[in-house]
Amino acid sequence: MISIKRHSWVDWLGKAMALTGALGLLGMAASLSTATALAGSPGGYSLSTQAYTASGLPSAGGNTGAASSKAAPGDYIYDTATVSSGSYVQSGSIEFELFQGNPYTGCYDLGTPLLQTSVPVSSTEGEGLAGRSESVSGLSAGADGYYQIPADASNGSQYFWVATYSAAGGTSVSSPCGSEPVSVQVVLPQLSVTTQATPTTAAAPFTAADTATVSNWPQLLADDPEATASVVFELFSGTSCQGQPVAPKVPGKAIPLGSAGTAQSPSGAYTITRPGAYEWLAQVSVNVGAGWPQIQPFESACGSEPLDSQATTSVSTWSSASPAEVGTVAQFGSQLADSATVEGGLNPSGTVTFELFDNASCSGTPVYSDSVSLSSGRAQSGTYVANQAGTWEWEAQYSGDDFNTAASSGCGQEPLTVERATPQVTTVTSSGSQQVPVGSGISDSTEVSNQGTPSGASGDVYFNLFAPDQPSCSGEPVFIDEQALTVGPDYSYATSAQFTVDHLGTYSWTVAYDGDANNNPSSSPCGSELVDVVQATPQITTTTQSQVVVGSQVSDEAEITGGFRPDSDASVTFGLYSDASCTQLVGQTSTGAVNAQGDAFSAPVTVSWPGLYYWEDTYSGNDLNQTVTSNCQSEPVLVTKKCPTVSTVQQTPVTTAPVTTVSDTATLSGLYPAPQGQSNGQVHFELFGPVAGSSPQCPCQGSDLVAQGWVPVTEVNGQFQATFTDQIQHPLLPGNYYWEADYSGDAYNRPASSGCGELTVVLPNTPAVSTAPSSGGTIGTVITDTATVTPVVSPNPASGTASQPTAVADGTPDSVHFQLFLNDPTCAASGLVANLGSFTQSETSNPDGSITYTVSLPASGYKTVSSGTYYWDVTFTGDDYNTTVSSCGEPVSITTPVGHVLGVSTPNTGSDLFGTGLLGSLVLFLGGLLLLAGRRALRPRTR
Repeated sequence: MISIKRHSWVDWLGKAMALTGALGLLGMAASLSTATALAGSPGGYSLSTQAYTASGLPSAGGNTGAASSKAAPGDYIYDTATVSSGSYVQSGSIEFELFQGNPYTGCYDLGTPLLQTSVPVSSTEGEGLAGRSESVSGLSAGADGYYQIPADASNGSQYFWVATYSAAGGTSVSSPCGSEPVSVQVVLPQLSVTTQATPTTAAAPFTAADTATVSNWPQLLADDPEATASVVFELFSGTSCQGQPVAPKVPGKAIPLGSAGTAQSPSGAYTITRPGAYEWLAQVSVNVGAGWPQIQPFESACGSEPLDSQATTSVSTWSSASPAEVGTVAQFGSQLADSATVEGGLNPSGTVTFELFDNASCSGTPVYSDSVSLSSGRAQSGTYVANQAGTWEWEAQYSGDDFNTAASSGCGQEPLTVERATPQVTTVTSSGSQQVPVGSGISDSTEVSNQGTPSGASGDVYFNLFAPDQPSCSGEPVFIDEQALTVGPDYSYATSAQFTVDHLGTYSWTVAYDGDANNNPSSSPCGSELVDVVQATPQITTTTQSQVVVGSQVSDEAEITGGFRPDSDASVTFGLYSDASCTQLVGQTSTGAVNAQGDAFSAPVTVSWPGLYYWEDTYSGNDLNQTVTSNCQSEPVLVTKKCPTVSTVQQTPVTTAPVTTVSDTATLSGLYPAPQGQSNGQVHFELFGPVAGSSPQCPCQGSDLVAQGWVPVTEVNGQFQATFTDQIQHPLLPGNYYWEADYSGDAYNRPASSGCGELTVVLPNTPAVSTAPSSGGTIGTVITDTATVTPVVSPNPASGTASQPTAVADGTPDSVHFQLFLNDPTCAASGLVANLGSFTQSETSNPDGSITYTVSLPASGYKTVSSGTYYWDVTFTGDDYNTTVSSCGEPVSITTPVGHVLGVSTPNTGSDLFGTGLLGSLVLFLGGLLLLAGRRALRPRTR
């Protein structure tokens, strides 16, 4: 709470006001006329404030109200303050206080504030420049900064704000007391008045009155005993409330505004003697007490309470029907109408509503209603089609107008009997045609039309079908079917079940309708719908092999569909043709009977030439089915060449020779034989090699072609074979050779190949070795040996042709190696006494092209040093074309002479050939072994 005694400037202001008297009071009043106050202090601070009013609670911290010194009950009020200084404003706080009362008299004793809140403010540090103004603002709004005016606040009651700024340095400044009043102003709502006439319509003369109800005044007025309302009533002729009223103003009594919120005021009574339209109008005046805003007079809305005074009228009617029967009887489907005359009254206008009921009591909803304006007192209804048999009734209702009362013709004045209609029955067959094939399922459809009535007939219809032997539709029908009618918008309809016709001739449909409540029975005449049943036209579809190889047997299957009993005494004739027009018959035609499933089968036909063949099948037909023939090109058969296989017979190994003979035989399996006198084709043989290893390599792998040639295919003991033989005029290098046999094909067979892979092994030549040793003797005898190797195959001299490639020499010199064994006929290593080495042979050509090698040891030979039996071992080292061969076992006997003294040398010294001593013998022996081992390592193996 802020006391005015706390502030020296407030004391000064009070003293000044006391001295100035009336002038001070006028100044204070002037300061209260604005919502903004300004205060200054010796410290250089000034404080300005501004009060705000908001209709709702503003958002926290937001200044969303309007600057105002007035507020209504329920409004929220709050205050703002701004502190200013010529230099800068220090930090501090602004304290807001709200007081209630009259600020003119309450500033000396403020009492307890209604609201008190303090808002901190931050200083704005200035530069100290001359003339600079700094300011900070504080807003009382916040959790405690709003005050809501009570809902029962008195009109004119006042509140006022006081704001005090306290700086951090101790300086403070306050807004003047009473500088910021907020007055409560109650807004009165808009009052309203409604009226209620009694009565609103009556035939003249009659007494009329009105009652006014005033609504929507607030409780504040209800609590004011000086607030009253008065009502003045006026009655006008017409509906515009213009001109002079038909009677002087009729004042109502004063109405106290009670707490119920409404009040009523009755008018006086007025007698209306003349028919016409009238309108009541009520004018309200409200008197309020002192201090309330004045309420302007108001009145009820013109046209809200019409009053009609009318003359009494009556209605007479007469009905019509087209076409009409005698009296009050109408045909079903007639056009019904009614006419009315309004009698009495005062120039009646308005409308007549005609209602047509399908019963005599006019009960329920009318089936037809039509409102027509009166013309010269008369009205004519539209027409309605009578769609139900029975008794009908018209009733006419006159609407009345401003001067005439409403009237009715009443029920029972115009009874009308509508008789049942006789509908038309039309039929149409389901096939849409008057001709169908035998075996068809036929049905009938009917339409029952009611001579133009909008609703169709109901009930059942009976479909009758008569056989060809009943042209007059007499006797029993072959088919009867009962169906319920489906009611449509223009006609009723039904469709019979299907019946399968199994005889040729003309059938006849009739339809009988049994009638319903609105329709008489009716039927279609015999002969109006005929169905001619003719032979069926079946379809023939065929099934055969689409592709076979030449020499196969083909057959055909025909299926007869779409006919009627096609298996009865019917067959299919099958023909196979070699042309697309089916003129070149292959073999003979065959006939197959049609079975119960409609199938027939041909006899098999052998096709002996590749190409396209065509089946054409003819169904014979019978009494119920026509003859039909399949399309020639619809069933082609492709006959292709056979695909034989080629196999070859592996040769036994071949030994190379100066002239080598090679041969291969190919057998063709699955070959289709050509006719007598025609070729079965040829086989092309190719021999490739030699090949290293065991994997076949043919031309695509780049191996050498050794031999090739074409051989015709012939039949041998029931097999088709071709055998190729060739003599190669040079030795073949031993190794693996592979054959490939390719069949050329012919007019009946496709080409085929054995592929590369049949192996022929070429072995090296194995010559014979013979020896001719020198004779024996005593110890010290020199022995020698001569070896003959034959035949030896050599590729030299080279020769060849394009088909017989030139042979290539192996390039390894052949030699003969001599070894001597003592007392060892097996030539084992343990008996070796001399390893005499290898010697190049001399060559002699043989007539067949082979070579004989002859090798003799030098005359120095071997000088024996021991007695015993010596054995020569001669080894021919061979080459790529010849195997290594040895000859062991020719004995040479050496004896000891009489008186001979045995030496100390060992038998295998070899001193005569390589010098004396153990070292020479060892060198000779080891050298021989190494040479022999090397030659054997290089010697080709037999493949």
